[in-house]
Amino acid sequence: MSGIGFILTGAAGVFAYPIYRLCAGRSIRTLCAIALCLAAAIWSLIGYGAYWEHMESLKDWKPVTMQAK
Repeated sequence: MSGIGFILTGAAGVFAYPIYRLCAGRSIRTLCAIALCLAAAIWSLIGYGAYWEHMESLKDWKPVTMQAK
């Protein structure tokens, strides 16, 4: 899923200026906006999952000063 996010985000970045300057058609711009929204949704899902995985892995962590010897 990360690969798709990278491809969508990169393609949108590379083609944003040419589409804005050369394509006056509303349908192409709408398609590009949908691709950006899809990329944002993918990154949101990845970030949400990573956040909760990190929280779960650190649930028993304690600073060195609070650890029992």
